[in-house]
Amino acid sequence: MATRTSTPEPLRVLELFSGVGGMHCAIRQTGYPVSSVTAIDINPSANRLYSHNFNTTKLLQLNILGISSSFLKQLQTQLWVMSPPCQPFTRQGKKLDLKDERTSAFTHILKLIRNCTTLCIEYCCLNIVIIELSCEPNYLPTYILLENVQGFECSEARNELVTTLSETGYTYRELLLTPLQFGVPNSRLRYYLIAKLQPLKFKFDSSCVIREWPIQEITPVTAIFTEYTGIRDIDVDPGEAGSTTISEDKSASPLSCIPLDRFLTHLSPEEKASYLLTAPTLQKYGKVLDIVYTHSVCSCCFTRAYGNYLQGTGSVIQSGLNSKQATDSAYNLYFQAVEQGLPNLEAPLMPLELRFFTPKEIANVMCFPADFSFPSDLSNKQIYKLLGNSVNVLVITNLLSHLLLDQ
Repeated sequence: MATRTSTPEPLRVLELFSGVGGMHCAIRQTGYPVSSVTAIDINPSANRLYSHNFNTTKLLQLNILGISSSFLKQLQTQLWVMSPPCQPFTRQGKKLDLKDERTSAFTHILKLIRNCTTLCIEYCCLNIVIIELSCEPNYLPTYILLENVQGFECSEARNELVTTLSETGYTYRELLLTPLQFGVPNSRLRYYLIAKLQPLKFKFDSSCVIREWPIQEITPVTAIFTEYTGIRDIDVDPGEAGSTTISEDKSASPLSCIPLDRFLTHLSPEEKASYLLTAPTLQKYGKVLDIVYTHSVCSCCFTRAYGNYLQGTGSVIQSGLNSKQATDSAYNLYFQAVEQGLPNLEAPLMPLELRFFTPKEIANVMCFPADFSFPSDLSNKQIYKLLGNSVNVLVITNLLSHLLLDQ
């Protein structure tokens, strides 16, 4: 993590599309002083989980389209963090981009940024003498961080974003990063934009999307193990912290990542049974599963459909015969049964004891703090969906540390 030589003034933060609070967790992880956080999201389930973990934060359940320039003037926040809806840009979606109505809240934010600039200019023109004596704060945030899916970087929405930032006095950097670069055994390639209001500058130059973490100092995955309780062995070698170079989602050296068992919780036999894939599920989806082991150093991205759909939504754990040899042997029998049209296709797979990750384990892999918990009135299906829409806290922590501390 970057270091600072003097204590900075506490920030006022605006958390847009706040979801379950992953950005909030990352802000805390940086250690940067914060005086207030205002969070906004329209999703009642996300807000239920957010308020469960941040019950003293001002959380507003409203449509971002209802935010006005006067509202921002009242808040006078210095940091905006946001993760707008990703569906208009996903590979699985229709890629309607700005034609998708789900981008309307995002484009409204860009309009507000432009309006904030106009507000400040008008104010200065009318009150030039007063401003010489007492400078009114700029209503634009000093810092902005945005997260979205891979694909956003080549969208019209992105073009409108960077045009707006350039025209309103920001310098920005764009990155495509995955948790694998930080030692986390999960491939979740995401687009990030960090921006500073000039004359603040970045220490690294780039005119294109950055695919390597450009700063030597990082907050490694090992840092989160000092907080975790109820997790498996925590004897972690600092040398396992992680590679800082990647060009594709799974191309980070897997040897540099922490094994998955460090993120798994101890389950009683009864708890484990509730997460095992059933015989009908194995029979129908056995051939499309992404299977990982407790010693694996990579897993697939967990999406909002995890636990509901099996293909392309995230990995499952082999908790029985914990070896690839056992997996290969079982699947040889499985595919023989498929070819011969035999019943009970799932029988060879049952001894593998394939199970879903628990919500807490997914939260661990996404580097949420150890005390992050779930209210009892939310189902696992709801929590899987919310976590699938969230962010990797460790990646955001590193981005914020650089954005806020490297001046």
